[in-house]
Amino acid sequence: MDWNNKDEVREYMRAYKKAHNSNKKYYESHREEILKKQKEYQEVNKEKIKEYRKDYRSKNSENLKAYKDANKEKTKEYNRLYYLKHREEIIAQKTEYNKEYSKSQMARAQRQLQQYKRMDIRNGFGNVIDFDARWIVENIYTKKCAYCDETDWHKLGCNRIDNSKGHTKDNVEPCCFHHNCVLNGKESGFKNLTYNK
Repeated sequence: MDWNNKDEVREYMRAYKKAHNSNKKYYESHREEILKKQKEYQEVNKEKIKEYRKDYRSKNSENLKAYKDANKEKTKEYNRLYYLKHREEIIAQKTEYNKEYSKSQMARAQRQLQQYKRMDIRNGFGNVIDFDARWIVENIYTKKCAYCDETDWHKLGCNRIDNSKGHTKDNVEPCCFHHNCVLNGKESGFKNLTYNK
């Protein structure tokens, strides 16, 4: 196409607009179906997409940073307007995501990690924890309780082997809630609980 020819450019723009409007109408009438297929594709190719994004960011980190710095205010304003326009939808999506995430292994592990940190500080050990939530998921939730055959990750946590020390990798073992209460019953008033190891 000759971009200097006004008639050709005008004809091209008319065809483009017509195709754009046609695509827009199709999307609006098939929106739910399209979004469902997108979600299914993302679930099936989760790792592939994650790897692609990581690779893209590493190859274009300088360009992305330069663009972000040069368009900081523009991007901020765009995000603000987009949020105002789609506020209800965004809130609904976040609520649904948070509801699902709160049931996940990672969410539970993060809650437990915060509890262990507070416990160690309260007992005078300081913040000595040398593991994160991912470590709990991979090394506690995948094992069975050290004192019974419990393997349900909803019921497992970290029990300190030596209670005179804090929560560290070499001082914790997988333990279900029941036996954790029993083992700490000497100091915590759970003497009425018994167990068979």
